[in-house]
Amino acid sequence: MRRLSIKSSIALIGQELQPIKDAVIDILDGEVVGIGKVPGSNNVIDLRNTLLMPQLTNAHIHVLDYFLMGLFNKYYIDDVVGAPYGLKYYYLRRARPESLRNGLAAVFHRIRNYGVGCLLVIIEYGRIFADIVVEEAKRAGLCVVPLAEPSTFRSMLSLARRMMSMRSLRMR
Repeated sequence: MRRLSIKSSIALIGQELQPIKDAVIDILDGEVVGIGKVPGSNNVIDLRNTLLMPQLTNAHIHVLDYFLMGLFNKYYIDDVVGAPYGLKYYYLRRARPESLRNGLAAVFHRIRNYGVGCLLVIIEYGRIFADIVVEEAKRAGLCVVPLAEPSTFRSMLSLARRMMSMRSLRMR
């Protein structure tokens, strides 16, 4: 059981982000258990002239676009991210999991440095990619809510193939 108090010049508290001057945040085993003016612990860290606030949430991010950053000014958006033939999907069809993991680790590190602690992530191209994104986000200490799209154009392609094979069977 580890108890700690953090003191700052201002803390933004509650849903209204009410500013509290000379705030003390009491933490027990990594969870905030109190906010006030008097430390609840002898172990006090004084952050002096700082502002404490809840972590930020990015509510719309396409993390699998990370490798496309230099391309957005060179091509039309549909050429870059348009399914199923955009550069993004061309890359994802050929990407190795280790390559994706390394890129995502760098992206998530950068996101954490911005003060973001939670992501609502749009993950295109199926469950395999969703699993990799969720694992890497958790490894980086991020709360993650995956909003995964099924690989619809793959499904459509397999449906078209099935329909073609059914037609050829009927013609016999």
